[in-house]
Amino acid sequence: MDIIHCAAIFLAILLFFIRLGRGKNSPPCPPSLPILGHLHLLKKPLHRSLTALSARYGPIISLRFGSRPVLLISSPDAAEECFSKNDVIFANRPRFLAGKHLGYNYTTIVWASYGHHWRNLRRIATVEIFSTARLHSFSGIRREEVMLLVRRLVSDSKDEDGYRKVQLKKRFFELTLNVMMRMIAGKRYYGEDVEDSEEARRFQEIAEETFVLSAATNLGDFLPILRFLDHRGVLERKLKRLQEKRDAFVQGLIDEHRRDGGGEGRRKTIVDVLLSLQQGDPEYYTDEIIKGVIVVLLAAGTDTTAVTMEWAMSVLLNHPEVLKKAREELDLQVGEDRLVDESDLPKLPFLHAIINETLRLYPPAPILPAHESSEDCIVGGYRVPRGTVLLVNAWAIQREPKLWPEPTSFRPERLLEAGREKELHGMLPFGWGRRGCPGEGLAMRVVGLALGSLVQCFEWDCSGFTHSSFALGYEAGISKCDIDGNTVPPGALVTIVQKGLQYIELEANLETSELDVDDDFSLLQPLDLITKDVNELQQIIREKKKEKLLKECDKDKDKDKEYIQEHERQLGGEWERERQDRDKEQERDKEKMERDKEQEREKEKQHAERKDKARLDENGGSGGRLFKCVSFFQAYAIPLVMITFLSSKEFGCVLDYVVISVGPEPMDITPSSQSVPCEISSSDVTILEGHGSEVFACAWSPAGSLLASGSGDSTARIWTIPDGPCGSSMQISPPNVHVLKHFKGRTNEKSKDVTTLDWNGEGTQLATGSYDGQARIWSREGELKNTLIKHKGPIFSLKWNKKGDFLLSGSVDKTAIVWDTKTWESPTLDVDWRNNNSFATCSTDNMIYVCKIGENRPIKGFSGHQGEVNAIKWDPTGSLLASCSDDGTAKIWTLKQDKYLYDFKEHSKVLDLLLDIMQQLLLDDFVTDS
Repeated sequence: MDIIHCAAIFLAILLFFIRLGRGKNSPPCPPSLPILGHLHLLKKPLHRSLTALSARYGPIISLRFGSRPVLLISSPDAAEECFSKNDVIFANRPRFLAGKHLGYNYTTIVWASYGHHWRNLRRIATVEIFSTARLHSFSGIRREEVMLLVRRLVSDSKDEDGYRKVQLKKRFFELTLNVMMRMIAGKRYYGEDVEDSEEARRFQEIAEETFVLSAATNLGDFLPILRFLDHRGVLERKLKRLQEKRDAFVQGLIDEHRRDGGGEGRRKTIVDVLLSLQQGDPEYYTDEIIKGVIVVLLAAGTDTTAVTMEWAMSVLLNHPEVLKKAREELDLQVGEDRLVDESDLPKLPFLHAIINETLRLYPPAPILPAHESSEDCIVGGYRVPRGTVLLVNAWAIQREPKLWPEPTSFRPERLLEAGREKELHGMLPFGWGRRGCPGEGLAMRVVGLALGSLVQCFEWDCSGFTHSSFALGYEAGISKCDIDGNTVPPGALVTIVQKGLQYIELEANLETSELDVDDDFSLLQPLDLITKDVNELQQIIREKKKEKLLKECDKDKDKDKEYIQEHERQLGGEWERERQDRDKEQERDKEKMERDKEQEREKEKQHAERKDKARLDENGGSGGRLFKCVSFFQAYAIPLVMITFLSSKEFGCVLDYVVISVGPEPMDITPSSQSVPCEISSSDVTILEGHGSEVFACAWSPAGSLLASGSGDSTARIWTIPDGPCGSSMQISPPNVHVLKHFKGRTNEKSKDVTTLDWNGEGTQLATGSYDGQARIWSREGELKNTLIKHKGPIFSLKWNKKGDFLLSGSVDKTAIVWDTKTWESPTLDVDWRNNNSFATCSTDNMIYVCKIGENRPIKGFSGHQGEVNAIKWDPTGSLLASCSDDGTAKIWTLKQDKYLYDFKEHSKVLDLLLDIMQQLLLDDFVTDS
């Protein structure tokens, strides 16, 4: 009873403070529940349920979502007051879980709160990205992609037996993503001319996952207690994994453009613009800031634009008279002898009105992104406390009957009537105030050009249901019904109308947390859809769902019981398990200490023997440096990372180790299986200071007293170890140490951690692998010779073969790659395609190789030239290959034999050879003989 009394007192106090906090001048508030507040009143679609609340309690309502106070606005006047008089106060964003992980810890322009950082991001978006001059420079991209859309729709609609249905939604989505990616990085990831199919596949997966998780609701944002109860953190883990993939992908784009340096003749992209800003102020324009700008452009500029085009085509198909007027305007202003262009859009007011009317009825964001008040303020005469979340119902405002006569009708003419311009203050699909969307100009250009081209290039006919019929779903998307519009059987029209009406009613009224209308209809019989009313259908669906749920519960009863028991054990027994683990660990430590004491006596007995052996090795042994490397880390942090190495002069062959340590004190090291543990004094240790982070790898050079080390500070170092006794710390400076930087500009890039390294057999080249998936080849003097780019993940292992002509690398991307070192010194000089899947290459190593796509090694190699092979050329049939070389000869090769078929030695100059070879290839008898 004590627990019940305490809970009752707690709830009473909570309700008292909630009512006290509302004050006397608070907006109207519907009845709420303890803890949950008004969350139980929210149903899908959210904008419809909020509109119903506003219709009952007024245009300004005070709500509480869990622990967060919420102000709901459904009036254009109140919205204008929030974004004009109180614009700065409501310029903040509430901190939700998605902003932490997908918004680079609330630092992007979408999630950042109002302040200097946000104002600078806004300036970048307005001046550097969405300015009129910048958008005009990308107009060619938009024109090309819209033309590709038109061609693709033509090919998609044709079939061997006539015509077939086309999914416009998919094509619109591909159009907007291609436009944004070409503007951002100059790449296409959908349709034809995709250069890197694997990169395109990764991007498509990331894009789809982003739109799914961005729309996911996290109740922990409103009920903090759920964050602690959700020990598994399913949604948060998904967000973290998605952000890791997005970050790696965008970082790859940035690194690629940084390596290319802009490129001559290549169109300047947004990444290039941001990198130029980084060069001017690298301290502020970090890679993280640039990545944040890019991901916002992709997320905000694609799905919303595609949804708007989809709805525009839907309403035009259902209003043929509007479609006819749009086509007449295009014929009058553009004509039929050319295609519509962006320069024509200002002359097409009716097309512009169609787009605005579509945005009014079906805004892509029915509820504007949430704002948060930074201080107390007054809205509509009501007091709004600091920290209140502001929700503006754009869907309800844009359907306000007082402002829009016949609000549910599609009438673009209303926006062209005299004196109707004032109604545009009730239009807010792109938001209002200083946090309004800066990309409005780009969106209107893309939608206008695409919609105008589709109206101009195609005949759209709705008579007789000859097109695919649409079933109205959520305003954010359109669902296709099951009836094929090409053939409508008798009585199907009644079914279509009835089903559409039931669809809307069920969507608005069914009380379920996860509404799936298509799934609900699967529970009904076709006859019920026509003969029964809405209430009867709702009751049938509820009963069928209840029966289905009971059956599933009976089948999985045992499994559910086990899951509940396991869940309780995890929650209740976690501390007990931790205590048991600590006890076991203490017992193991105690046993280890006892074993160490027993071994101490043995160590003392063998100490004299080791000293004698060390002296023998000093006199008769190699006395060289040590080669085997063991990493050993202590569990505490120090400000400086050091490399510790031991003298073989003192301990001979017993201590065959180099130790990497992050501890400031001398430590015990574990010896090899053939030796006995020993203790090392500080006088036998030399510490090399210089790295600024953890040291992950080190390796002795087989050619001399050079030690290489790789660190988390994005550098590797080649140390020249001076002869002499060990002891204390050692600051080695140039020329006795070479710093191999794996970054450009700012230091300590996390993606550049040097994780592995290895010397070749001669000690002339050092290979390093880093977390960015790149391997680099350096000379012993620290000069970068080559960068090997192939892995898609961090490289954790590198190994030269004994001969030194191959390097093996292993990565977390589950691949191992063998690199041919000859290609580093013998670059490819020419290539030529034999057909669509095979080609030939020639190089300065005097070799010619024929390769095939999908094969890991050449299918043919030709050797015979005594000088660099400068050029190669296949004949039109692909059976003969011509080559010319610095050795003054030209040769003809065939795949049927290894030796050349013909050798031309008459010429003394290389430039004349290839012309003669091609003339020979044109002779019919020559080809016949070969």
